[in-house]
Amino acid sequence: MKWYLMMMAAMVCMSAQVCMAVPVAEKFFVVRVVNYDRTTAVAIKSETDLKKTQAEITAEAALYPKAIENAKKEWKKDADFGKKPFPSTSIGKRKCDAVGTPFPSAEKAETKRSELATRDAEMAAKKTQHDAAKAATMKKEDARKNADSAKEKEGQDAKAVELFTQELARLKPDAGKK
Repeated sequence: MKWYLMMMAAMVCMSAQVCMAVPVAEKFFVVRVVNYDRTTAVAIKSETDLKKTQAEITAEAALYPKAIENAKKEWKKDADFGKKPFPSTSIGKRKCDAVGTPFPSAEKAETKRSELATRDAEMAAKKTQHDAAKAATMKKEDARKNADSAKEKEGQDAKAVELFTQELARLKPDAGKK
């Protein structure tokens, strides 16, 4: 019985040495990145880049409430937007999620990325067509009002995201000092 245990221990040691000698191939991930303004992008990241990006996003998430609070204060100081409520719902948290499984090469990952980007573009085009068809069925006056209010909301949202990113940038250097 002892010889059997010794033989098993020797085999485990040898397999561990063989496993350590084999270099680990780099993996590539297709990731969907969602920004603060809720725009999405599909990109390719290596495993180390993905981990770095996810760590950065986690650090930013800790600063998110304070950055929103500071952006609201700056919003109230603005002459054009100060009297309107701050559109905090238009600022989303950044996300970086891997889509599917890792790929052994960047070329294979690029194929998947281009498929996803094409699909996203097709979905955006369908939404635009749907919105255009909806606008065509509305009365001209209502359509004009909706278009004007949508442009105003886009301007407010863009200003809110701009203020938020400025405040986040101010807070980032302080994050390492705590």
